[in-house]
Amino acid sequence: MDDGAVVHQLQHVLRFEKGDLVNLLDGQGNMWLARICQMTRSVVTFELLELQVAAQTAGYSNYQVISLLPLLKGPRFEWALEKLTELRVDRIIPFASTRTVVKAKVKEESEGRQRRWQNIIKEAAEQSERLLLPILDPPLSLEEMLKLEELDSTKGALNLLLSERDQAPNIVQVLESKTTESATLGNRAGIRICLLGGPEGGFTEEEKTLILASGFQKASLGSTILRGETAAILAAGIAYAIASTLD
Repeated sequence: MDDGAVVHQLQHVLRFEKGDLVNLLDGQGNMWLARICQMTRSVVTFELLELQVAAQTAGYSNYQVISLLPLLKGPRFEWALEKLTELRVDRIIPFASTRTVVKAKVKEESEGRQRRWQNIIKEAAEQSERLLLPILDPPLSLEEMLKLEELDSTKGALNLLLSERDQAPNIVQVLESKTTESATLGNRAGIRICLLGGPEGGFTEEEKTLILASGFQKASLGSTILRGETAAILAAGIAYAIASTLD
């Protein structure tokens, strides 16, 4: 392993030494028992001893939760990435809309930002002992995102537009009804919950019309106005708690 940050953590934070046993996650759903064979200032070498948890037997859920996350100001967006990873969201799709404060950057800056986001996700997965990393898409425009096949409501997607102070069914009621209905029909493997929250400035009326025409239905998070990252995390937590009862 030649990841400088991880090597520093092993040596100077966790105080591991040559010969110590550690659990290694490969990001693909496998966990290995390994022994540290060599440590230098920049490289740690391991001997893999035993596959403790294999991806095919890791007990992954028969449902998916996809967070459609608006581009928020740096710390808020990164905090959302961390918490969504801990909540076992399967996929995170950042998007930009008319009132999104954060805009697309030039290619070099976008690549650097994407690497930083991936590192945040990896560290959150390690901290929470999550075996499989969530997929993180490059940022899309709202229009591009709504055309993704994964969001096709005719192919098993339950698409929810998170709403506040709106005359919409409570998200708990919607999820309980839809997931129970799907399980009753023997379609557990096809449950895919897509959660769409708005940016700091909210969606325009034209965007709301487009979203609803794309197969989304409104679901209320309550009467208070929530920040974008709060709404995304709350909705993901509710979805995980309800859908996990069907495993």
